Amino acid sequence: MMSLRQLTTFERPLRARRVLSVYLAGVDGDPGVRDRWRIRLKGALAAVEKELAAASHAEREAFASAARAIANEARLVPAAARGWLAFATADGLLRAEISPVEMPTLAVWQDGAFLAPYLRLTALVEPVLVAILDRKKARLFRQTGDALALVDTMTPAPHPGPEPRARGPRPGKTHSGTRGETGADEFSRVKLTEREDLVRQLALSVVAHAAKDEPVLVGGTPEMVKAALAALHPLLGARLVHDPVLTHAATPARITAAAHAVAPRRFLLAHPGLLDEIAERAGADGRAALSASGAIGALREGRARELLLSRRWAEAHPASADLAIKTAADQRATVVELDGVGGDRLHALGGVAARLRYGRAARAASARVTSGTQD
Repeated sequence: MMSLRQLTTFERPLRARRVLSVYLAGVDGDPGVRDRWRIRLKGALAAVEKELAAASHAEREAFASAARAIANEARLVPAAARGWLAFATADGLLRAEISPVEMPTLAVWQDGAFLAPYLRLTALVEPVLVAILDRKKARLFRQTGDALALVDTMTPAPHPGPEPRARGPRPGKTHSGTRGETGADEFSRVKLTEREDLVRQLALSVVAHAAKDEPVLVGGTPEMVKAALAALHPLLGARLVHDPVLTHAATPARITAAAHAVAPRRFLLAHPGLLDEIAERAGADGRAALSASGAIGALREGRARELLLSRRWAEAHPASADLAIKTAADQRATVVELDGVGGDRLHALGGVAARLRYGRAARAASARVTSGTQD
């Protein structure tokens, strides 16, 4: 998978060429429906062929060549993949990828690659720290794209417990004196001390390794997770995420899946209240835009810092979404696709938003200076 910058580097030279972009939804790994890859691909390509019925013979032949290249590559797609995508021209296959997240099923034949669905993958390239802990150890991982790396492993410093007795009742029944503590109380204190030490080590490690704006996902045994969340929240705020399904025995595949679920939320986690800020500024100082035309216009003027698209809007307006993404990438603006609660909120605001470098007043002043006029 590619970052937005890598995607732009790949796509920009293709803008003067006809490119076939294909995205396919997964088949949930069911061997009995393995042929659905072929059926979905055939349906998507047939829709483009229908649109090209009145096109020139040369264009139809160019499309057919690109379609054959993609169809040949699609035969290698594993049944367990959640999605797949490919780009091709009349000269052959350009790129094909298995997607770890769901993709729509569609084919687009146009000048340049169709990028909008690929935003689901650019979000996964951003790293996510994952802490998994139980009473005996804490592990810190970093998920970046397809790669899961172990960053740190911590164990609690040993603390002496109650001295063992050669004879006598069990520790829970042993008293150190009339007003003394039971052996069980001493064991509980040792357990608490070791837990606090492990959580303290984890907090120090997270501070040392977490990059700016990087989410931190926590999982493990309930008791240890509760302690870790209490220690980390003052340090991370909204960037701290708890996955109750992520246990201390989570496999690498389960850790990766959990991190991939968090990665698309990275931007909003690092900027809580951003949508409220954009809605307020769009109506106040003009340092935000809440429409496709306003956002794209600001991008063309080089004023946009970030472009936000709701997935529902991008799916309903694919051509406009593709144009907005390419314009933002050309201006080196951050592009974020929002789904879930954040996506629904953005969709209710119009589906597209941009935070701007400067507002209407600053733009007008700049225009007056440029034209040589004064108030």
